Amino acid sequence: MITLFTKRHKELIENDKLKISFSKNQRFRLLKIFNRHLCSRDATNETGFNYSISPKSEAIELYKELKGIEYLNPYAQNTYGDFSFDEFIKSDIHFEILDFLELFIESIKNIEDNDYVCDKKNSEESIIKFTNEINHFFSDEDFPFRMINDHIYKIDSEFLESEIQYKVIKLLKDNRFENALLEFEDAKKRFSTGDYNGCIFTLNSSFESFLKIIFNDKNSNQGDLIKQLKKSDIIPNYFEGFLDSFYGIIQSVFTISNKSVRHGKKTKLEGNNVIDKEISSFYLNLVGTIMIFILNRKSKLDFNELE
Repeated sequence: MITLFTKRHKELIENDKLKISFSKNQRFRLLKIFNRHLCSRDATNETGFNYSISPKSEAIELYKELKGIEYLNPYAQNTYGDFSFDEFIKSDIHFEILDFLELFIESIKNIEDNDYVCDKKNSEESIIKFTNEINHFFSDEDFPFRMINDHIYKIDSEFLESEIQYKVIKLLKDNRFENALLEFEDAKKRFSTGDYNGCIFTLNSSFESFLKIIFNDKNSNQGDLIKQLKKSDIIPNYFEGFLDSFYGIIQSVFTISNKSVRHGKKTKLEGNNVIDKEISSFYLNLVGTIMIFILNRKSKLDFNELE
């Protein structure tokens, strides 16, 4: 099930770090794009009434389900007073339009052969064309967003960091890496409060807890766990040099932050040795990206073994 754009980036939106506004003309342009990529299939409800289902109507139902609402129009008392797809896009919404761009593609994906007027092959072509048109719209209107692999991304470092961190937390939660999850979320909170040394110290613990679960080894230290990782099928042979460099970064940054965390204000770091926001942000997203890679690789290997 898709996770809405507004949910994935709730923190950025609430903190006013992500902004977007659509004019009347821009909404009209978007509706033209939506309407060029419509397929439909016939359906029958419980009372025997025949009706058509399109990506628009499916996107509405998906949105209401994911939002836990009955009507798009908050003032509607029944379906007759609710917004249509077009009316909702024309209403006073902004981020929700990005939700609907992703939901529209998700709805087209649900097309099954012989169920829809357009078949599976045409639906895949429609997704490609729809994506290209949306990206042209973003570029033409000077919006710093692009649609990549059916998701909206902002061409911005802070936004991309948010995507990485959201994905790490979701994967750890879905795969029940409780300790690693708690420590990663703690590291993220420490970063947001300016405790950059504490962020790195806690991230190191999260990564170690993560590897202990991956290899079902509660007793080994991080160095031994890295050795297990290098010997496993998870990491390709040509990645060994990268892994050595990665571990070198871990050790160097952790050693410096550890001194500061243990001695508090007594140890004053200067110059390039200071763990600042940029170093902490880099480390947070580096560790997160590596964890995503390892978990996805292991899941793929485990799946292949079952076949």
